[in-house]
Amino acid sequence: MGLGRITRFAKTPVGARRVNAMRAGRVGVKALAPPDDLFADFSREKSEAKRAGASAEAAHAAAFDRTRYRERFREHIRSSGDSREALRALVEESKTRDVYLMCMCPAFCQSRVRRCPPGGASPRSGRAESRRAVCGR
Repeated sequence: MGLGRITRFAKTPVGARRVNAMRAGRVGVKALAPPDDLFADFSREKSEAKRAGASAEAAHAAAFDRTRYRERFREHIRSSGDSREALRALVEESKTRDVYLMCMCPAFCQSRVRRCPPGGASPRSGRAESRRAVCGR
């Protein structure tokens, strides 16, 4: 069993649970979504890069770097009691079945912060229908 990441296009494996980690919509774990200021900064930088001629993938990567997305998102998760509790709950659930985090960014968001809460083991790379990170204790 494990905690992993899946793209919005991949089919969730049988018996697993897909967890949306975004603020939009009525479903999902909003406590694991990026904070509003980070998402706004990221969206602005990505738009600017695209206007400057970058491909969608290059604009995404540039915005990720320019906004210090990984560092800021991890700090948000670490500093928010609701976020830490939501992550702990998913880690606990992942001990009994596979749980996949899904956000709208296929290569960066949750895949960059896919670590267990403090005290957890380091993730191992693996394969499912998308790239996964398995978090065990």
